[in-house]
Amino acid sequence: LRRYSREVSPAAALDGQTQCRALMPITFARSSDAALTNDWSIVSVPFPIGAATPDERLRAANREMKALKASVEPFVTRKIVDMNSLLPKVIAQQVACDLFSRHSMVFSNVPGPAGDVLIGGKHVTAIRPVYPNLITQVLCVSYAGSMWMTLAVDDKVMQRPELISQYYIEEVRTLAAQYGVDPDDESEPVVRGDSLQQPNGLQMV
Repeated sequence: LRRYSREVSPAAALDGQTQCRALMPITFARSSDAALTNDWSIVSVPFPIGAATPDERLRAANREMKALKASVEPFVTRKIVDMNSLLPKVIAQQVACDLFSRHSMVFSNVPGPAGDVLIGGKHVTAIRPVYPNLITQVLCVSYAGSMWMTLAVDDKVMQRPELISQYYIEEVRTLAAQYGVDPDDESEPVVRGDSLQQPNGLQMV
């Protein structure tokens, strides 16, 4: 996002004071026999685009996520979401509009099945979720040892959105090389059991 901002807005000042915020849904753990309903909240998280290097941005994002998982913020926002749902529809809609308009995107990562899935007797080879939201939507889904990612944008508002995908791949390759990982390794991924559960029973979604 930093490189994209530089490309489309060369005069933009990107430093430690630059704000870029995303909405991130979080689900709460439930028992296996619970009703098939969603129990989730949504929190506001900063994206550290003011940091100068990919490694600095990665470390800053990691610190933010660790702090969020250890905080009570997701539980507080769940109560606020529950209360908001009781408001008259016109007020609830205005609250949602105000919230979304103050963020650059919704960022969601969903843990999928660790092994292969069959549908109608056929192997599912990939999962590519697309969700047209009020603002830019980024969706990441893990499946069978791989990760699939989509970016839904309004191309009438966002200039050259394909640059985001290009820069993302380039920065992942840069980080891989920095941490001694071969970005061109095509060997089978190693699935290390179920590591999806987060502290406090939270899952980022």
